[in-house]
Amino acid sequence: MKKTIALILLFFPIGLLAQLTANFTQLNIGCSSKCDGIIKVEVSGGAEPYSFDWKGAENDPDDHSIAIKLCGGKYNITITDANGIKLDTSYIVDVMKAPKLTIKTFPGDTVYIQKPDVQFSFENSEEDTNPVTEWLWNFGDNNTTDIKAPVHTYSAVNNYFASLKIKYAENCDTTFAHQVKVKSVKLFIPNVITPNGDGINDKLIITSQESKNSSSIDASYSLINDFYISNELVILNRWGQEVYKSSNYLNDWGGDNLSDGVYFYILKCHGKFEDDIFKGSISILGSNK
Repeated sequence: MKKTIALILLFFPIGLLAQLTANFTQLNIGCSSKCDGIIKVEVSGGAEPYSFDWKGAENDPDDHSIAIKLCGGKYNITITDANGIKLDTSYIVDVMKAPKLTIKTFPGDTVYIQKPDVQFSFENSEEDTNPVTEWLWNFGDNNTTDIKAPVHTYSAVNNYFASLKIKYAENCDTTFAHQVKVKSVKLFIPNVITPNGDGINDKLIITSQESKNSSSIDASYSLINDFYISNELVILNRWGQEVYKSSNYLNDWGGDNLSDGVYFYILKCHGKFEDDIFKGSISILGSNK
């Protein structure tokens, strides 16, 4: 690709009318991440030979009228002819801009070690005009894949900096980063519920300690299966009889019209690498039964 810009500056030294004209041609429109643009300037007017001060840009050692390894943006240049007439001007270097990508993760940017599967995907808002031609995911744990929308299983608690390297345009490439947190969970299991219909503590809400500390209403609490692959909850009375059972409990048990008293729970949680079993007691108070 080539781009030509004409810039003219007039000088009026004593006894002489001198005119320098600079025409810039971009010989190579490079990639935004590589700084490989090339600009050539052609000068007319004044007296040859001309000298070129590219103001910090690197010039071609074989042809000083050419600047190489240019990033995108505005550059300045001073051109001087044999009589000392100067032309101070500037030029713009175009680059192949990277597509506008959004990295997405499901179920989110924070997962738990007992349910550590994360699906990665990306959306390109400029797909029609600037498509991605190749991609490579790096999950931040020395694992990579060129699957477009991969599911990755993390094996340890940590903060991971996943990255997506893409190619676009004429062999341009760039990298996008995205943080994923893998945490351990500490469940919060209440030891009392008060199913009196006042909307406060009416249900057995089993969630994480973190979610419990940050939530003000029951509907905002995380569910057990946000942290584990599956679970089973069993409630027993004091004689060991089963009074309630649920697979993949949804924080919706409110005593089932049982009378006030002490009951016992067994909660089995199935994780990716191991299972956890929680046992304890729960009291029902204020049911008026």
